[in-house]
Amino acid sequence: MRRPAGLAALAVVLSIGLSGCGDGEKKDYAIPTSLCGVPVDPQLLDPLLPPGKKIFVEEGHYAKGVPREGCSVIIDGDVWLSVYGEWRKAGFTALDAAKDHVVGGGGFNTTPNGDIASWYRGAATAFSCRDKEWGAYSTVAEAVERDGRKANEEALKKFIAPYSKALAEHLPCRDAS
Repeated sequence: MRRPAGLAALAVVLSIGLSGCGDGEKKDYAIPTSLCGVPVDPQLLDPLLPPGKKIFVEEGHYAKGVPREGCSVIIDGDVWLSVYGEWRKAGFTALDAAKDHVVGGGGFNTTPNGDIASWYRGAATAFSCRDKEWGAYSTVAEAVERDGRKANEEALKKFIAPYSKALAEHLPCRDAS
């Protein structure tokens, strides 16, 4: 009995499609629903994280001339994503934040209204947020490239805007926008 050609082709396509689904290609951990105490949409975070077995989110406070805090997403012992925010002077922009985090500068993409700046492995925003000393707050998400895995600039841009909006709700801003 002869099998229809369509079934044979489907079997080949399925075997090719499933060949990349080995044990090292899946996420055996739950995607976080918050980072740095800020709620996140796991569907926006998922494309930024690699396959692996164990996930850990480490929070920290950093010093870089301005008050800065953030967290790192660690999978199987390696940092894969860092998200942090910094208090800034009034008028600080997303592009200013990007320039602060890219060694050598250049290669930036900005949205038409300038609310997001991105580069090959990161994205940044800045928004008005007055407190006693500062006038703005910037947020940066940076992915690590290793083991042949490239950062996903489009996914970083999709992630940073809602994350920053949720973060603004947790800050003591007198005029968050």
